[in-house]
Amino acid sequence: MKKKLIICGIMALCIVFFVNAEMKYYSDWINGYKGYGEAIYVATSDKIDPKEISDGWEENIKKLGYSITYRCRKLTNQQSFLIGSALSEYDLLDEEVYMVRIKEGADQYTFIVVIKNNQSSFEWYGGVRLPQI
Repeated sequence: MKKKLIICGIMALCIVFFVNAEMKYYSDWINGYKGYGEAIYVATSDKIDPKEISDGWEENIKKLGYSITYRCRKLTNQQSFLIGSALSEYDLLDEEVYMVRIKEGADQYTFIVVIKNNQSSFEWYGGVRLPQI
């Protein structure tokens, strides 16, 4: 029961974050990557299950009447750059969990990200493209 309350609290926080957050512009002119991104710290992975948060986020989006238009199976180089850029605003530690939103053109994607390998990489969950909110 306590875990469900924590998940619900995180979902409420994330919804407020995504409605009110201003995304920062990032670009890599050498590779031609550009877009917007924003990250929010959620917790450490020993306290919550990132997959459960990702599934809960998708469920709440559907309850709000939005449809998930696409689910990423693999990140593009630009998506990876934008996620990494948004995360670079934080001092990262392994097993920290973040919710990241990126925008490429008109497309917005949400990801749940877990920091790994001495802060040199991340695992991601979700990767859903939402219609313009």
